[in-house]
Amino acid sequence: RQMLVIRLACPDGIIRAVWFNMPFMAKRFAVGQRVVIAGAPKRATGPWEFPHPEVRWLQAGERADASEWLAVYPLAEGVLQSHVRVAVLAALDHAADLPPEALPADLLAAKGLLPIDTALREIHCPSSKEMIDTARRRFVYEELFMLQLALRMHRGRQQQRRAAPSIPVDARIDGRIRARFPYDFTAAQSRVCAEITADMARPEPMNRLLQGGCRQRQDGRGALLHPRRGRRPDSGCPGGARRPGDRLSGGADGPDGALGPPTPRHARAAPW
Repeated sequence: RQMLVIRLACPDGIIRAVWFNMPFMAKRFAVGQRVVIAGAPKRATGPWEFPHPEVRWLQAGERADASEWLAVYPLAEGVLQSHVRVAVLAALDHAADLPPEALPADLLAAKGLLPIDTALREIHCPSSKEMIDTARRRFVYEELFMLQLALRMHRGRQQQRRAAPSIPVDARIDGRIRARFPYDFTAAQSRVCAEITADMARPEPMNRLLQGGCRQRQDGRGALLHPRRGRRPDSGCPGGARRPGDRLSGGADGPDGALGPPTPRHARAAPW
């Protein structure tokens, strides 16, 4: 098979761009041209090689760092990154200003978030590494914000439509529960008991998550608290049972998670 090799000079030395079965590419290069290439470099012996790199030919006076970062998209068989980038650029030129802004202007200013049209352009055609992170932060924040808003709306509808028996807990019942354990509760366990007790007294279903926060004590014992044990038999909710919509609670904060919409990865394009 035919192999085309173009030698490129860069500040760190000579590299080679290699194409197989693409002799027509030779007509696009001339001595003294300035280009930006992007690809996966390989090195066996001799200089670094870029097999089938993507190339951007720079115009006279054009800065190479204007295209320093390129979006990298997931591809199907037979589709090249250049094909996707051309389509994305066309879509941005046509529709980047069309999506309505979902976040209020004062919230964007307070949180330092990009407007939606700027964020779309920067995530696909970033002007710098910092703008990649800033654009991604905008989309992550919006997704989490919308998720939290949807959960709040769902919880509001749930509280309006459903009711649960109020089960007040007095000091006597609380004392009976704590007396079942031969040691004092930790501060986190006491806090969770107070939160569950307050929720049980309200006339709406709980919506609480219980995390595994049982810590080993110095004496080798731990406690899995269940404040509903020992409830009044006439409370309408037997000890240990959960009311519809109950949430379980825990005494340890869970790890933070990362969430966000699918966005392209980015690769640095080096000028040569």
